[in-house]
Amino acid sequence: MGADETELAGPSDAVDHGRLARGFSIQLVGRLASLLLSVVSIAITVRYLGVDRYGVLTAAVVFSGLFDAFSDIGLNAATVRRAAAGRGTVEHLIGLNLGTSVIYAVPLWVITSVAGVLVYDGRSQLQLGVVIVASSLLFRAVGTSYAPIFELASRFGPVALSDFAGRVLSIAMMIVAVRLDLGLVPFFVVQVAPTVVTTAVQMIASRSMGRFRPVFDRAQILDLVREGAPFAVIALIAVVYYRADGVALSLLSNDTEVGSYGLGYRMATTLSVVPTVFAATIFPSLIRTHVTGRDAFNGFATRAVEFMNLLAVPVATFGIVLAADFVALFASHSAVPIATVAARYLFVATALGFTNTIVAHCLMAAHDQRFLVWLSLLSLVVNIGLNIGLDAHYGAAGAGAALVATEVLSVALAFARLRHVTGFAVPWAYSGRLLVVAGIALTGWALTRNGGEGDVVAIAVFTAVFAAGMVVAGPLRPSQVRAMLGLLRRRSESA
Repeated sequence: MGADETELAGPSDAVDHGRLARGFSIQLVGRLASLLLSVVSIAITVRYLGVDRYGVLTAAVVFSGLFDAFSDIGLNAATVRRAAAGRGTVEHLIGLNLGTSVIYAVPLWVITSVAGVLVYDGRSQLQLGVVIVASSLLFRAVGTSYAPIFELASRFGPVALSDFAGRVLSIAMMIVAVRLDLGLVPFFVVQVAPTVVTTAVQMIASRSMGRFRPVFDRAQILDLVREGAPFAVIALIAVVYYRADGVALSLLSNDTEVGSYGLGYRMATTLSVVPTVFAATIFPSLIRTHVTGRDAFNGFATRAVEFMNLLAVPVATFGIVLAADFVALFASHSAVPIATVAARYLFVATALGFTNTIVAHCLMAAHDQRFLVWLSLLSLVVNIGLNIGLDAHYGAAGAGAALVATEVLSVALAFARLRHVTGFAVPWAYSGRLLVVAGIALTGWALTRNGGEGDVVAIAVFTAVFAAGMVVAGPLRPSQVRAMLGLLRRRSESA
């Protein structure tokens, strides 16, 4: 048996923290590089198109994204869970996944395109945009089938490479479109490029890890689909949940509000790759520790939640402080006030999503995805209701406030359920210290700011107080920093 096959074979009770740290680090570095490229792409897009046409582009992307959950239909989570538990070979499970994806990819694109044409009747540019952007679903349906291969082997280099390469191609296409002054339509096409590149790179990379071919076994496909159904429902509700605000704005408000919200949304939610990558990295280990025993599971889950909270609080607080400066880099002066308010709400919502993502994966590992279905449905209904009530009057700010409110509700209920199911103890003391530090730092910022962007003194005060508070209050102790640096040093020496 080769090295790659050994990595993909069978379950194990032990959690290889070194491999998890390395896998997370590789993905995070790749995604951060992609994040920088994303900032460049936002700047090019908004400055060339302007806020109004950017609003049309945002509406097309958001509407097509409503159907994004169907590019997986829960098969990846079911594949990872089966393989991690030793219930089938990875090659066969991936084959079933691929076979299913090939069957429904084209119908999914057709349905999305027809729905967009009907919903946006009379808005020809937006209709064309939906048809073009939705074609990415063809490639994503197939491409996502390869993700479990890299998750199970904790080999995330190809994943990071594919994402980075896709962003580079997108920027190159944008530059050509701007230089030739081609208008809005090429920017619809640009949205498809990263998915094509991601699919191609992961297909090529998977060849060194096994022979993966579509398997068209009706009975086995249906069995896998049934197991993945709860995950599919959760993903569908989550996708609609995160797209409902943009769709509601596009129907209830104007293109300026949609564009301003879309700008804030892109800036804030780009950071959501961090919990997504982390959750994907630790999910197989969550499953294994749950099989091992409740104490092992709760201990591992507690460390995961604390780590996400450690990252989430700076995201929210620095987002609030720097939102106006970030927006001013991309938008015209007239659009800054609208986009700034929306961005601040969205940075807070994104930070809450860090914790929400990890707790949701803990519940899935504990086989309580049925509760997640109902929780996701409740959050969706509340979010849609708040958007309908707020968007027409408050525009982008109303949509942002609705997302924060529903994230708070979701986190609270998810923690309560995890405690009920596994006895998990919410790390209130740790989280409380983080929030106290953030509150003091924000107070210092509010007292020294002059009310506009580019307030260097207020930002410096906030940063200094926050950094000092993190060390003094204990969320980030010097011993923890030394331990993390030592782990990284040992990993580099053994590589």
